[in-house]
Amino acid sequence: MKFLFPIILIGLSGALFLFWIDPTYDRVKDLQVEFASFDEAQAKSAEIAKFRKEITDKYQNITQANFKRLEKVLPSHIDNIQLILDINRIADNNGMTIRDIRINKRQGASGSGREAIQTESEGIYDTVEFSFSVVSTYENFKTFLDALAISLRVVDVTSVSISSINGEADFYRYDVGIKTYWLEAEEIN
Repeated sequence: MKFLFPIILIGLSGALFLFWIDPTYDRVKDLQVEFASFDEAQAKSAEIAKFRKEITDKYQNITQANFKRLEKVLPSHIDNIQLILDINRIADNNGMTIRDIRINKRQGASGSGREAIQTESEGIYDTVEFSFSVVSTYENFKTFLDALAISLRVVDVTSVSISSINGEADFYRYDVGIKTYWLEAEEIN
């Protein structure tokens, strides 16, 4: 009996370890890993909140002059008249005047026969295409395109066609197609 009692205790200890201590220990390790991932998520959440606050502070500190410049780059609406005036100013600086302005139009949504600007949805922004013509020398036209490329307004030249003018050796008629963009403004909270 002296040897039986220690063997029973060793057997009970082994069974206790296999059926209760080891599974509980594994569960504790799993919970520690899960807690670590929660701590990491909490740290990332705090980092994101800090980043959002920094961005909001920067947004609120933008001056009115810079807001106007940003509005010019990617406006929240299309102002066709101002766009045409801006392009005409660039053309005028190069000794040209834009003519034959054509804006792509479509039938209005109400079906009333009113025309609306043809827009193409690209997801987070919309586009509008229009065309015009200028008469100029090749060098002046290149300078005009360079000035258009570095202007604040985002425009893509989609087409250029060149035709000669009767009786004018150095002057050509350039028909230019342009696409411009606008973004619907969102409020930052």
